[in-house]
Amino acid sequence: ALASRGLLERDLFRQRVIIHPVIRRYLEENAAMLGEEWDRRHAAFYVKQAEQYQMLPLQRWNEVDLDWGNIFAGADWCAERVTRIFERDPLEMLEAAEPAVEAVAEYADLAQVYDDLRLARDYALALAHYAFWRHPPGILRWLAIGAVAALAIRNMRDYAWFLANVGRQFFFMGRVEEGVTWFNRAVPIFDERDLLADLAYVYTDLGTSYRILDEPRRALEYFSAAFNCVAQLGDQHGLATAYMNLGSAYFSLNQPERALTEHRRALRVALRGDDKHLLASIYNNVGLALESIERHGEAIEAYEYALNMFRKGDDVTGVSACYNNLGSVCFARGEFAEALAWYELDMELLKRRGAWTDLAATLHNLGHVAIETGNLERATAYFAESRDLYAAFDLDEYVQEETEMIEYAQSLRANKSLTQR
Repeated sequence: ALASRGLLERDLFRQRVIIHPVIRRYLEENAAMLGEEWDRRHAAFYVKQAEQYQMLPLQRWNEVDLDWGNIFAGADWCAERVTRIFERDPLEMLEAAEPAVEAVAEYADLAQVYDDLRLARDYALALAHYAFWRHPPGILRWLAIGAVAALAIRNMRDYAWFLANVGRQFFFMGRVEEGVTWFNRAVPIFDERDLLADLAYVYTDLGTSYRILDEPRRALEYFSAAFNCVAQLGDQHGLATAYMNLGSAYFSLNQPERALTEHRRALRVALRGDDKHLLASIYNNVGLALESIERHGEAIEAYEYALNMFRKGDDVTGVSACYNNLGSVCFARGEFAEALAWYELDMELLKRRGAWTDLAATLHNLGHVAIETGNLERATAYFAESRDLYAAFDLDEYVQEETEMIEYAQSLRANKSLTQR
């Protein structure tokens, strides 16, 4: 009857019923009367939708986003259910470390709640992958729920994976040292079980974290450890990535020749496959190493090859990096017109993307080009734009640098005026 009146429509392909808002409001208001079993069945259905985030490429996630409201509701019910089971906040339990493990291990009625714990674990696994790319609010709570649920059902691999994902979220929030603490908690669990692929991921996370913390030698130690894991697995993509990370670590240690060696090893492995993004990233890093040892012509070739690969993959972040690097190497060669052209391409792309801090850096570079070409008024304008963008994000150190560059450009203008008189 409702279908004949246009109040609901069945979508057999997607296994959905599209409900008129009036009917939806009625159901929502009366759902509480249906009891917890209704919520459990709802969550169990939509976890399958959440798992699509793990299976589909990012470009197709919008197909799943249509169900985000229901996915969120299901995950939230799981979070509330696990909190009721253990009568404690899961994130607080995890932060307590060993006492949390003991509390979960001592839970007596595991068999009665096993299915609910497994459902919560499955939701959190799906949302951990989602959160790596999108960082939704409340994700730390969901990851903690997953960790406690995995620990309760004695799945130590998933437990460690959730610990690592909590670390990644702290990393994305800029709380890198806290992230390192969580990564280190995951390491022995993977190591004791000889889970080399998972261990390599966490070692890579630690290497990246220490690189951000400006501790390049410790970063190299962890990237080397990740390489040792991957080398035993026969994973060609992982091996190329490990070589590339080693190259970046040596580059941070101001050893460009060794960095170039590692990047070329990465390239040799990557060329056996067909991952254009990986190849583009490696060529870009090869260009950086070549530029640092002043082999500018070869660096330009590497950057241009990377640029073409990034364009084919529609990777605007990679394209932007190549534009900037090509501008840098042309500037180093004294080819200021070419540098200006590359930086202007980058500027336009960054404006379209809304990457404002990257735009500030490119405006700074354009200011230097303008100084070298004698356009001091334009240089002052570029540095002022850069300063204002940095100020909007409270990046005071960069604001000070741009202010000094404005004063420098103005002093050059004043000296030029005096000379002309």
